[in-house]
Amino acid sequence: MCHFITAICSSKIKLSDINSVGKTYGLEFEDCENEHITKQIAKTEKYLWKKSKMCDCGTSIGEASFINDKTERVQKSEIDKLKKKGWTESKITRYLADKKKSEDKIAQQNDTILDNKSN
Repeated sequence: MCHFITAICSSKIKLSDINSVGKTYGLEFEDCENEHITKQIAKTEKYLWKKSKMCDCGTSIGEASFINDKTERVQKSEIDKLKKKGWTESKITRYLADKKKSEDKIAQQNDTILDNKSN
């Protein structure tokens, strides 16, 4: 499933003001007419989505907000595929260790992004 970056802000804030700040970070927002969401937010708020031609799953900010609660199941499935390809246990172990290091590095970068967003 794809993830898209959205925002809720005061309807008093001008979209042009948001985008003038966002351009510094390569972000541009536009109004999002999502009836399901607009029914849940106050009349004094508006719902925005990050303007792009693709989903945000692959971006650092998109990955930072994504939590994979099926990691164990995914890993077992991946191991099964590697075994079918003829990979040895030691090769699989090394691969998973390298993959974990890479994921940890990305997670650390994402934590930094999230920390900066909350400040």
